[in-house]
Amino acid sequence: MAEKQIALGFHNLLISVFDNEAGDAPATKDGSALIKVDNKEGNGAAQEAKISGIGGETKKQYGNDSVAYVATKSLGDVKVAITALGMSMAQKAKITGQKLQGTKTYLMAPDNVVPSCALWLESKTSDNKLLCIGFFKGKGTLGDITLNTLDDGAPEPKGEEMEFQFAADGREGSETAVFIQAVYDIDGADKEEYEKTRDYVLRTEMHKDEMSVKAKKK
Repeated sequence: MAEKQIALGFHNLLISVFDNEAGDAPATKDGSALIKVDNKEGNGAAQEAKISGIGGETKKQYGNDSVAYVATKSLGDVKVAITALGMSMAQKAKITGQKLQGTKTYLMAPDNVVPSCALWLESKTSDNKLLCIGFFKGKGTLGDITLNTLDDGAPEPKGEEMEFQFAADGREGSETAVFIQAVYDIDGADKEEYEKTRDYVLRTEMHKDEMSVKAKKK
């Protein structure tokens, strides 16, 4: 019996912040400016991603005391709530458009210009493949800041929340698309399609030997 295809965990998160004049491309095409939330070296750790607004909407029109017409919309307001542990202040400032004053001080103000960004989420599956979900173009906000006193036990830091809301891509070929999802065998026949799709979503041309994710065999 073939193994069921079940998503297991939150393997990787990449955030591409668009900071060119037109607001539709990242700083570098080679992917070196991507925000990586993969728990490697000094990067933050991705803990949870909650995707909402994908259930769509159904509206009814009535006539003669009964339903006369039903209209459906496949997507609602697509939002992604991310919980991550240990992202740097510089990364969060980049997502929300905070202004740098001096070398380490960030100013938060109502007139900060929040840049557009794209997200790429990965989860390993029970059949040794990779579930990938890519969001084309949206805006990010930070969650509340809560400081708590330490007690006598070991500290248990909590992840910080960010929320992204996405709209249509707008590019030729995917004008009305908001997000994509696929399951890839990246160690097999799907490797090229996986990299091509990831780069298209993030608008990058990443170095394959540095950025390709290798799903671990169980």
